[in-house]
This record gives sequence, structure tokens and C-alpha cells, in this order.
Amino acid sequence: MPLKKLTDVGEITVTEKTIEEIAGYAATHCYGVVGMCEKSTAEVIKRFFGSENLRKGIKVVCRDGLVSIEIHIKVSYGVNIKVLAENVKSDITYAVEKMTQAKIKDVTVCIDDIVVNK
Repeated sequence: MPLKKLTDVGEITVTEKTIEEIAGYAATHCYGVVGMCEKSTAEVIKRFFGSENLRKGIKVVCRDGLVSIEIHIKVSYGVNIKVLAENVKSDITYAVEKMTQAKIKDVTVCIDDIVVNK
């Protein structure tokens, strides 16, 4: 369900896909985040056929004006995972609230893979 806000000149609608894009951009710009992980088999199939985007690995649910975000990421070996997860949560919360004026209920960060750079 998209977020809707009434103004004196009309209605503003922010879709869940838009919030996924914002969250993906914010997460991929955090130090230590290598990339996103697929959250479903359908995303693996999309990647196989060449469809790659910032929404990969992100699920957004909007209910009662509150936004819940779940994100699946790959991190670089050697980073402090707890600190990295807190930074990702903080950056996503800030970016989504700043750009959409939505209230964040929760952000769940799932570390699905650790990448070793040689």
C-alpha cells in the first residue's frame, strides 16, 4: 500500500518501489556494503536474465502511515558487522524520512554474505 499525503493542491503518493530505491541507494553507499542479495527465487531469475537494480534484496511494507523495511546485503570481510548494520539502518532511516516525510517503524538488516577481497 503506497503512502499518501493530502495537501491543499492535491494528493502526493509515494509507492513502495520508490522507497525500495531510496533504501537501496542509501545502503550501497555505506562503507563495507559490497552489494545486495536476492530475497527470493524470482530475483535470482531476474538477475540471470540481466535485470539488475537497487531494489534487489529489499522489501518495504507501508501500513497505517508507518514504513517497515527489510534489506539483504553482502558485506566486506573484516568490517565490524554490528556497527555496519547500525550504519545501514541509520542511513536508510535518514534518507527515507528526509525524501518522503514518512515515519519509519523499523529497518531490519540481514547480512546474507561476506565477501573476501583478494
